Amino acid sequence: MTLFAEVVFPLPLDRSYSYAVPPGDEARVLPGVRVRAPLGTKTAAGFVVSVSGRPPAGDFVLKEIREVLDPAPVLETEDLAFAARLSAHHRSPLGELLQAMLPPSLEVRASARIRLTGAGEAALRGGAVRGVEKTLAEILGQGPSTPIGLKRKSGLKSVEAAVRRLAAKGMIEAVEKAGPPKRRRAADVPAAPGASQLELDFDAAPAAAAFGSAASAALAAGAFSALYLQGSRDARWSAYVRLIGEASARSRSALVLLPEVSLAEAFRETLGARLSLSAALVRGGTSDSRRERDWSGLRSGEIRVALGTRSALFAPVERPGLIIVDDEADDSHFQAESPSYDARTGARFRAESAGSVLVLGSDAPSVEAYQGASAGGFLFNLSSGAAVPEAVIVDDGRERGLLSRPFLEAAAAALRAGRPGIIFLNRRGYASFLFCPRCGFIPRCPECRSPLSYFKSEGRLSCRSCRTESPAAAACPECGNRVLEPRGAGVEAVEEELRLRFPEARLAVFDSGRVRTRASREAVLARFAAGRIDLLVGTALLAHAPAPRVPFVAVLNPEALLGAADYRAAQRTYQTVRRMLDFAEPVAGGTALVQTGFPDHHSLRAAARGDYRMFFDEEIRLRRAMGLPPFAALAQILFWGGTARTLAVRGREFASRARRFRPAVEIFGPALAAAPAARGGRAVQVVVRSGRSDAIDECLGECLRPIPGRRSVVRSD
Repeated sequence: MTLFAEVVFPLPLDRSYSYAVPPGDEARVLPGVRVRAPLGTKTAAGFVVSVSGRPPAGDFVLKEIREVLDPAPVLETEDLAFAARLSAHHRSPLGELLQAMLPPSLEVRASARIRLTGAGEAALRGGAVRGVEKTLAEILGQGPSTPIGLKRKSGLKSVEAAVRRLAAKGMIEAVEKAGPPKRRRAADVPAAPGASQLELDFDAAPAAAAFGSAASAALAAGAFSALYLQGSRDARWSAYVRLIGEASARSRSALVLLPEVSLAEAFRETLGARLSLSAALVRGGTSDSRRERDWSGLRSGEIRVALGTRSALFAPVERPGLIIVDDEADDSHFQAESPSYDARTGARFRAESAGSVLVLGSDAPSVEAYQGASAGGFLFNLSSGAAVPEAVIVDDGRERGLLSRPFLEAAAAALRAGRPGIIFLNRRGYASFLFCPRCGFIPRCPECRSPLSYFKSEGRLSCRSCRTESPAAAACPECGNRVLEPRGAGVEAVEEELRLRFPEARLAVFDSGRVRTRASREAVLARFAAGRIDLLVGTALLAHAPAPRVPFVAVLNPEALLGAADYRAAQRTYQTVRRMLDFAEPVAGGTALVQTGFPDHHSLRAAARGDYRMFFDEEIRLRRAMGLPPFAALAQILFWGGTARTLAVRGREFASRARRFRPAVEIFGPALAAAPAARGGRAVQVVVRSGRSDAIDECLGECLRPIPGRRSVVRSD
């Protein structure tokens, strides 16, 4: 009986393809096996996702699979089901998600090869080719070859022109052939850290004890359960370590997702110091040999813990009993590039299918998660109840100059006392843009039309989204005015002002332009910790770094975050400002302040007081009034990776198709996306809102499939 296989390819394609299984390969073509099959005019390697004895509907002749690449499935049935569910939720290419699950030795590396066609073989036998073309045809008559191989075998300096002539005559064709899997010898599993004292007991606080009891009971039950842990990072990490130890004692593995590589590395050290367990650090940029070693250890069960950033979601953890997503509200858990996915959603899908305990944690939860955990009775607040030092809010509108009088007084007092300080301003460069006061001209990016940031020290303009750069003009190109004013001060401007005000102070800047490598970041932090830097000026990059607490902390103009065209702007503002203020050490004579032009905004007032509940109560009231999550389901579809005209056409086509689903869904757009959201310099977005998540599922499933090109789907259900 003829069998038929559904195959997906690791390409930006929102569909599978049907192929006939060649006679004799029926026992080898199984779900999870990689095969090579025709795709258009070429062949490509893909994944078999299902096999059936029933042919697909339609009057057409199916092509056959060309080659079976694996003797056994490289992906388990559970892997295929998880990837399919995540793909359907985010409308992300299934083949690309499956590719992300493989170790380096199983990744398909395709190389362009050339072979003789039947017409080419006939022409060679009949003597119809001469000269260089005959030489190349004779080489190809011995088997397919790459252009480089042809050049090497023929001894010719160039073969490109002859190859083009042969192709034009139909005598050769290109074929994408997947090379055989490069199976490396799996290295030994890294030795487990030495055992040390493990603090298994939670804090005596009632909430901590309640969380410990609930988590232990959930692990013992071996069924899906969700818990939310709110509290300081130290309190959360202590709870995580205890739970990982308990899961290991029950022969269950653990998966831990954190938003930053530095945090993942720090947690691994914490885990190693307290538990005698090996942990695989899964993140981008890891060497192939390390990825191979970790993949083999996790798949075999020899390594029980996988931790890392969002890509660790696909780690082959054996029987995960515990899945942890720390700093749950951090946007770093979402990947916008293809394949797009939300690691928080994926963690829930994995936990549900594996019967795992899912623990979400944060000091400042997302509004949706906090609402759900509160209503569901699985919110545990580990906060100690100790008073948080309140930051002073300085009304920037009543001040003159870049740095306010209260700021300068606090900085001067800290320097006189020999106390270090940290100043946060989440804006790189010298200014957000330049402005001509005579004609109103603003230099903009030629690609996406965003205002260009000004870097005074380098005399250049740069686009935040496209990364295009150009020299800063000495005069306005529109009217010739020789004065272009900087607007929206950045860290360079703050540094310049501080050097003028405090010439004796030792200053340093911590942003992605000054500290590009891990070594340079660690060097600056080491100097600061050693007391060789008095004032450290940093962007949000510094807020994620393991810098010490200091008596003086200032946050400058955080209201820039409120200007984002996103309903989560207030939430992000609270989280960012609170994270920055957490660097303030509560000591006598210490000062923490927030300098802002929006002193009465609820996110800033609550952040200054360290009162999440105050922020939540006001934010949930506003969202209820405006019909925003968690009171509605929302999906933002971003089309990117093409010309502005092409993206506009795709956005209009999707919106037109989606209108068929009214009134169950509302459609907003298309419109240009905010510059930071653009991929390749530009993006067009359409937003879909509904009171039902399944209505959005249906709308996305039917309307996105016919539209080609790159896209990302950000969902709030």
